[in-house]
Formats: sequence, C-alpha cells, structure tokens
Amino acid sequence: MIETMQNYLANKSFNRGGATHEATASMAFIGNTKHTVPYMLKNTHLFESIPEAFIKGAFLDRIHYYSPGWEVRVLKKTWFSDGFGFISDYLAELLHELRKQDFSSLMNQYVKFDNSLSERDHNAIRKTFSGLMKLIYPDKNITQEEALELIDFAVEGRKNSIDAFDEIKESVAEIGIDFNYEFKNIHDRKISTDTGWDIILGRGLDIFEPRKGYSIDEFLQEHRKCKAFSITYFRS
Repeated sequence: MIETMQNYLANKSFNRGGATHEATASMAFIGNTKHTVPYMLKNTHLFESIPEAFIKGAFLDRIHYYSPGWEVRVLKKTWFSDGFGFISDYLAELLHELRKQDFSSLMNQYVKFDNSLSERDHNAIRKTFSGLMKLIYPDKNITQEEALELIDFAVEGRKNSIDAFDEIKESVAEIGIDFNYEFKNIHDRKISTDTGWDIILGRGLDIFEPRKGYSIDEFLQEHRKCKAFSITYFRS
C-alpha cells in the first residue's frame, strides 16, 4: 500500500488488476499528535504520530505541505455569516472546476527561487500557492503583499516536511549510521556506501508485486514477490 501511494504521489498513476491507471486526486492526512509540540521539537520530529512504515525519505519528500494544526484557531459560531451562502454541492462544483486551472505561474511575478531548492521543492511550493490562490483570490486580484504572504505560507509548510529528514538523520546517527539524502529528477534510485560501492535498482522503488488478499508477506518483507528488474553494483 505504501509503495502504491508513494508512486502515485510521484507519477499520478497506480497499478490495479494488472493495468496502470492515471488520476489527478490529491491526498490529505489528518490526525492528532501523541505528544506536545515542545516534546516533539526536542525529542522526536513532527511526523512521529504517523505509522512507522511511512517514515521514509522517499514518501515524506512527496508531501507538499505540513500544516501544524495547533497553530490554527478553533472555529467559533460567532465567525459564521448569518447571511446567504453557497450550498455545499454548488461550492464543491466550483472547486472542481478550479482544479482545471493552474495559478502557479503568478508566482513568477513576485519571487525567483535559487538553485538550493530541488525540483520537488519548487513543485510543492507552487502547487500550494496555486491552491491558496483558488481558495482566497480566485479572481486573481491580489496585491504584492498578499502574494508574498501566500508564498511564505507555502514555503513554511514545505520546510516542515523537509526538516523531518534532518531529524531522522540525527536519530540514526545515535546508532552509528551516517545518513545523507539527495533527490534528483530521474527515475533510478541508488545507494552509495562509504566503501565506494554504488547499488542501483533498475525499476527505482517500484519493485514489488501487488498483494492479493491475505498473505504472510504483509508481515515479513523477505517473502514479498518482486517484479523483474536489474540490480547494478559498481565501485568508483
């Protein structure tokens, strides 16, 4: 399941019934934290409450925005309008139509990012900005100050996701592992060891056959069946 979601978030496609299907739906994960914010910042990381199987760089890097719910004010009845409003079906149809539009190019009028950001960072920030524009300024009538506020918001949410990598790096350092990561806009993934060896999986991360019903491989990874692919070992 994790590999399926991971590949879908990267490629907008998934395999089912022996066929590949494409879709454009987004995913949102909502939940509560196990500990207080000060505890997480000092002892763990902001993703500690999601299942352990999701705590992997390739999956977390596909999350465009991490919204700290504790910074969002609780809605009060006094904040709701007592006038006319859209019924939910009509509003849903409006949002559905807006999905066909892309507002991300408007960012180019206000900011230019340097090369320190990866392609996924750029993509995440632009998509978050585009979504906020559709919700708050669907008519595109926006001032420079308002645009920069949305951009800062998008950058901060992406940074929350990226910071998790550094926290994970620190945690594995305690058991003697020097963990470094780098994401490039290519399909192949590789593992580089400190002894000079590079290990490349020809299929990237999409190496496992889909599960069919209950199977022991759901609990024991070594029993999972793999698709045909090549592994290349070379020493630099």
